[in-house]
Amino acid sequence: MSQMSHDEIRRALLTFPARIVLALTVWAEARGESPDGQLAVCWVIKNRATRRHQTIQGVCLQKHQFSCWWGDDANTTALFARADAALHGGTPGAADDNWLETAAIAHRALLGGLPDITHGADHYLTTTLYASPQCPVWAAQMTVVNVIDHHTFLRSAE
Repeated sequence: MSQMSHDEIRRALLTFPARIVLALTVWAEARGESPDGQLAVCWVIKNRATRRHQTIQGVCLQKHQFSCWWGDDANTTALFARADAALHGGTPGAADDNWLETAAIAHRALLGGLPDITHGADHYLTTTLYASPQCPVWAAQMTVVNVIDHHTFLRSAE
């Protein structure tokens, strides 16, 4: 493990291959979800990148957009360990079947080989949070376009 800070890792990943940054983000955000749930998170990122005219890396690593990159918990620690390994020539989670499946889904989604099952969603949050009194104001102002596994997918006004 290198001695790179989280900020240094995030900066370095901005120029790393999109498929790796997408796979890392989806692994951290949705590894407990079904393949469709993981694909849906890929599409949210792709849709947001298209609408905002940003790179996949820029969307994934934008400040406070995906909690996995900005948290202070075991999930964030595991994500940064995988990101650091990738930056230093290793394979993130090479022996982890879930990582391999997530990486394959992300790669196929980027190539356009899998349909947008979110119907244009550019945001998501857990169904529990969406149904709670703590539902963020931004989510309440968007259109729900799908619910997959434990996530509610939303589309912002164009």
